[in-house]
Amino acid sequence: MFSKGWLPQQPILLSDLKISSTENVVNQNETFKNASKFLPSLEDGPSSYTKVVGQLDNGKYRPAIFEDLPIYSLAKVDNTDFNFAKSTYFEALDCGETLAYEAARRKVLKESSGGWDDLVIRASIKDPFDLSERTVGVGISTLTIRKKPTGTASFFMHHRNEQKVASALGVYHVIPAGEFQPSGSGEQNFVRDMNFEFNILREYYEEMLGKTILEDELGHSSGYNNIPFFKEVLESEAVKFYYLGTALDPLNLKAEILTVAVWDSTAFDHFFKQALEVSSENAEGTVVVGVNNQGILFDYWNVFDYVSHKTLPAGRGCLGLAWKHRKLLGIKDDSSEPNGDPRRTERL
Repeated sequence: MFSKGWLPQQPILLSDLKISSTENVVNQNETFKNASKFLPSLEDGPSSYTKVVGQLDNGKYRPAIFEDLPIYSLAKVDNTDFNFAKSTYFEALDCGETLAYEAARRKVLKESSGGWDDLVIRASIKDPFDLSERTVGVGISTLTIRKKPTGTASFFMHHRNEQKVASALGVYHVIPAGEFQPSGSGEQNFVRDMNFEFNILREYYEEMLGKTILEDELGHSSGYNNIPFFKEVLESEAVKFYYLGTALDPLNLKAEILTVAVWDSTAFDHFFKQALEVSSENAEGTVVVGVNNQGILFDYWNVFDYVSHKTLPAGRGCLGLAWKHRKLLGIKDDSSEPNGDPRRTERL
């Protein structure tokens, strides 16, 4: 779902966006604070979504990655201007995933055949685009494009393992993707890391290189320039990051910043090919690497295949918008019209 000023007419370089923060504290909707009556009971008192996931059946459903880290909560979007407040990952889950749980619970129990208005928690949100009454977690979803000198291109996807992640289980998504959050809890981290490109590169570092940033590596002044991968990418012209738009997921009302990274094929191979040849598995699932680890051919049918099947809405948005703007992104395509066999796919 888009609001006015959330979907630009064409891709915008990420470096042209403006980001600021607010000291205002998010006032959680009262219904979220009393959501325990809609959730499974716990022995130690009122529950929240994250308490249930962490404790139910002695942690049976607790995913491998489940930490209450600081995040940036979306406060306002106005075309190319973004404003964020401080919050935490669990506060965001307790809002968004409670909405998703409420909808799933009704479907499983067949409690009602009515519409969204019959859902008590969801109905309490009068305007989903009023971001002041709840923590609005922000995901940055980035479609990775590997572009050859000829202009033809390929892309990569990620299959999310049900046992490893806290949300969006067992589905496909673009890669990299992750929460917009600082690397640590200090004020220095909050200020320094309020940068979309830094966040995306951190996700590349984790999801495609299989590495984790240690706070000591960042230091107090040089920051990401202390890490060779970041320094080399940021100082080169190997990749261009574009903003495609911002949307709310209809199910959990989480905000998603949709982006695309267009990599020169030689540079992409320099940074990632060796790591992907060693293993396409990562901490959250499996990278879909295509033929010879060079990605899935970026053509109509392969984009259609992922947009039409088990891919997260944000991933579908990235794919659809990148396809729409492929010429502006410098991508050449020889199959722009659907005149082939719709069953053909490069998915491996």
